[in-house]
Order: sequence, then C-alpha cells, then structure tokens
Amino acid sequence: MMRRFTTLLLCAVSGAVLTAGYRASGAPVQDLRRATAAAQVARTFDGRVARIPSGTIQVVITVEDGFITLVTVPVYPDATGVSQQINQDALPTLMRATLETQSADVDTVSGATATSEGYRESLQSAIDEARR
Repeated sequence: MMRRFTTLLLCAVSGAVLTAGYRASGAPVQDLRRATAAAQVARTFDGRVARIPSGTIQVVITVEDGFITLVTVPVYPDATGVSQQINQDALPTLMRATLETQSADVDTVSGATATSEGYRESLQSAIDEARR
C-alpha cells in the first residue's frame, strides 16, 4: 500500500514538473518572438474594442521575450448583475487559457459564448498588433 502511494506521488510530482516547464508551441509564439526579439523588453498591445450583445470588451496583452506574459481586460460589460456574474467567472478562465495556449485559440466558456467570442476577437487583434 505504501509503495503504491509513493509511486503515485512520484508520478504526480514528475508530471507537475514536466507540465510547469512546458510552453505551448506553434506559429503564434514564434511570430511574437520575432516581433519582440529586437527589444527584449515587455511591451503592451491593446486589442480592438469588440462589440458583444451586452456591451463591449477589450483585451490588452503584455509580451516579453516573445511570450504573452500578462493579459488584462480593462473594458467588459458590467452594467447588469447578469453581466457581472458571467464575466466574473468567464474572464479569469479566458485569461488563463490565453497564457497557456499563447494564442487566441481558447475555448468558449460555457454560459459566456458572446463574451468568449468578443474576447477572442479583441485578443487576436492585440496579437496581430504585437506581430507588426
């Protein structure tokens, strides 16, 4: 019994260590690396304000050494209790997914389809700006 627990614990720790060192690969990250390679400093890029049924949303990213290191959403619908609740749950999920995927290829959050679509639209425009 103790051996199984020890083996399971070692596997879990090894998996966590390997996952922590993993960076998503793909064209978006490579393009961002080239775009920011000369400066090697953190730069901020504002996405376009996207219209969604409940208002507007805007994503701002910080890129450092070719990686998205910070995502903020300074503009989002919060005029109603429903909008506040949806965005309180959806925005942190979308922001985490962006840092994990290093792209605008993030899944739609259940119950927040319009927010997710507007978020992706604004995020993609920020990424496009960073590539220039």
